[in-house]
Amino acid sequence: MSLPSIINRVHRRFTVRGYFLKEVSKAILNKAKVVILSVHWYVNLKGAIEVAAWVKRINPDIVIVAGGMSASVFYPFLLRDSKIDFIIRGDGDIPLVLLVEAILEGNDVAVIPNVAGRDFVSKSWQTADQSTLDTGDYRTLDWFPTLEQRIKQMHARYNGKILPIHPLLATYRGCPMPCDTCCGGADIHKTIFRRVPLLRGADLVAADLEAYSNDPGYNFVSIYHDFASLADASYTHKVLHRPYKLDVYYELTRLPTREMLQLIVETFRAGTIAFSLDIQHMTSYKLVNIPSLIESIKLVAATGRFEPRLCYLKQGLKNNKVYRDAFETVRQATPCSLYCSDWWWEEENPLPDSEGVCSEYIYNACMVNNDRYRAWNYLFRLSYLLNYYMPTLNHTLLKIFRYTYGGVK
Repeated sequence: MSLPSIINRVHRRFTVRGYFLKEVSKAILNKAKVVILSVHWYVNLKGAIEVAAWVKRINPDIVIVAGGMSASVFYPFLLRDSKIDFIIRGDGDIPLVLLVEAILEGNDVAVIPNVAGRDFVSKSWQTADQSTLDTGDYRTLDWFPTLEQRIKQMHARYNGKILPIHPLLATYRGCPMPCDTCCGGADIHKTIFRRVPLLRGADLVAADLEAYSNDPGYNFVSIYHDFASLADASYTHKVLHRPYKLDVYYELTRLPTREMLQLIVETFRAGTIAFSLDIQHMTSYKLVNIPSLIESIKLVAATGRFEPRLCYLKQGLKNNKVYRDAFETVRQATPCSLYCSDWWWEEENPLPDSEGVCSEYIYNACMVNNDRYRAWNYLFRLSYLLNYYMPTLNHTLLKIFRYTYGGVK
């Protein structure tokens, strides 16, 4: 969600061009001075190492820079095992601009904050602040024309199933929830980024929604960083101050008040609203108020325009009777679809130490599982295609998938 903003800052100063891997030719690499790799999710690790090696084989003089959550927590091992030259740890908004400038002008990169190389780790650190967050451009993608074109094509062929593609509404940078199994959780996030979670100005978020709503090329927006249940009610009222010509996928972190939930369904045309069975956004067995959850799901279903979705932990169904009973109670009382969330995070969950760095054991576990997640990505891409051309078949296959891996019919 923050990546467009970070790249747009560089694009203001230098010529930036985004490519899919299949688009990149030898001529492009021989002309380029710097390659920027996003290594946010740990499923990117092995691919990033392979891409860096391929790039260096073609142009040994090119400088490769990586950043993102996984690049930050695994930086010693990623620098050791790859051809990546520099890694930006933590927030990259300002450091990336300074690093690109230093590389192109031949200046000392070791003094740039947050930067690590094979033979140094910068002694200075720079965090994003409220001004950095609020001055970012999260909408513009003109530096990556093929991506922008494909996104518009997906929106043009929209058939009611919202895909997790741009626009992803940028609200929080870091999550205020104190979850202890997620790098986005407030306490763990602070060890990686050395700051508290930040929330963009409500007027800026509203302006983004206004722009997407007025652009005929967009039909939906996804909101994964929930503000309706976490921020003050006044903030939500400012963002959702009028109806938007957009469908929405809204993933709630906590159970919102009835007023906030009503505001969501009145603001957007249709879509999916995802509820968590537990109070810590699918990371614990601590249940929300079940009668209130049932009432909220029924409110959403009663609109006839929104699909309520219940997100749960498969391990909870297996290991905790109270959790399993609550799940069955909600499932039998409401017309909700289901989403199993914990197949993504297992033993290799990359939680850092107090210095914001993960152990080599966790790094190796993540590397071993990369091939498994490549298979998921191929299935995900296949689901995109089927959703366009054979949506009924796609929905049937998704039900089979959820049964196989989610543990319920």
